[in-house]
Amino acid sequence: MWSSFRLQKNHQANEQSFLYQHACQSIDAGDTKQALAALNKMQRKNPNDPRYMYGLGKLYTQQQQRCLAYHWYLKSAEKQYPDAFHALGQIEFERQNLHLAQHYLQQAAQLSSSLPYLLLGKIYQQQFNDQHAIKMLQKAVSYQQFDALLHLGQIYLKLKDFKNAKRCFSDAFHHDVAYSAHALAEYYQTLHEYSHAKSWYTYSFQTDNNLTSLEHLGLVFCAENQIVYGETLIQIADKLYEQQALSPYEQSLLQQILG
Repeated sequence: MWSSFRLQKNHQANEQSFLYQHACQSIDAGDTKQALAALNKMQRKNPNDPRYMYGLGKLYTQQQQRCLAYHWYLKSAEKQYPDAFHALGQIEFERQNLHLAQHYLQQAAQLSSSLPYLLLGKIYQQQFNDQHAIKMLQKAVSYQQFDALLHLGQIYLKLKDFKNAKRCFSDAFHHDVAYSAHALAEYYQTLHEYSHAKSWYTYSFQTDNNLTSLEHLGLVFCAENQIVYGETLIQIADKLYEQQALSPYEQSLLQQILG
């Protein structure tokens, strides 16, 4: 009898997990109807399952219904679901309510979530608490959240720890982190290694269409006393930002940079 009861409980748990997985896949695919059907079924089977509450939070987040999303994340967090604390921390971070964001993210960390360390690192970075930021960001990297490498590099660069700064930016580039080429260019520019800086800014603009890289490329040329050429690049970047037409000369120069 006890064995039969355990089998039934295991079956129910597996079914809930299947429904939750199906709901998340449906949310990612934009299939609101399927997602809602799965989450409602989860609720009927176990009204205390925090995953359906979190799932509703995800669904309403996707639909930009922020108040409803926040409500369901809170309901899930009340059941001590770690992903819900992370979601709440993310919302408050975006609102720049850093103290409340930090509270929620620390709750997620205490529940053994791997998610909150990148945001905690960003918060400490904004608070100029470099040592705590480094600790949190290193933890994020250990969970393969490689975006943290850029923030680590920025902190090391500020601390003039150039060896670790370069290592972080290079690792970020190796892991295809967005804007890592631009970060490497800024590293070389800081060290006045302008030849390398120009190469990386050019590469960043060519591959990522990063207009900030084009603007900074112009600044490097200005620093090398190629003022007219540098200011022309900055002007091209400004025009592209504003979606203004380029002169024939500017178009020719842009094509040269693009290769």
